[in-house]
Amino acid sequence: MNFSDQISIGFQQKITWMVDENGKSIDIAKHPMMKVRVKVDKPVRYFNMMRKQR
Repeated sequence: MNFSDQISIGFQQKITWMVDENGKSIDIAKHPMMKVRVKVDKPVRYFNMMRKQR
């Protein structure tokens, strides 16, 4: 996942920033199970699943 990606949660989202579990700003999640925090355009609920659009 990176900043240019669109993600889908039943609707389109744009990632505006992303940080790792230590709070360090990152551009790319390096592996599938990496814990990241992202800021997106629209509100999402806790435990919503996000999926990268192909």
